[in-house]
Amino acid sequence: MHIEPMDPQAVALTGIAEIDAQHARLVTLLNRLVTWCNQDMVVSATFDAVRELEEYARTHFQYEERYMRDHGYPAYEEHQLLHRDIERQFVKLTSKIYDGQDTAEELVEFVREWITSHIGVDDLGYGAYFKSKATAS
Repeated sequence: MHIEPMDPQAVALTGIAEIDAQHARLVTLLNRLVTWCNQDMVVSATFDAVRELEEYARTHFQYEERYMRDHGYPAYEEHQLLHRDIERQFVKLTSKIYDGQDTAEELVEFVREWITSHIGVDDLGYGAYFKSKATAS
């Protein structure tokens, strides 16, 4: 199996420096998992990569939600629900990996889709909102 890494330049920018940096870190962690999958690394190394990606995603969602809440984003609750849905899907896939099923490629594709779709559409929505709010001030 050969999985292509994700191009970090493909990640849309929200205009919020810390969040954009976190999105870039998610791509780095995804590509780390891709590298380990492509090199047929030992299971424990793959588990470590999956666990680190899972923990970082959770931390990122918490930061992003706190930012939206603290800055009065009107679609905060809807966005929070999107995060819970992503987390449920992520846990479902990682559970399969921890149970010994070979679903790392499926997880990589899920995370890649999440990064391009969720960040590229949903996160850009709050980025545009905060940008317009800043220029209106």
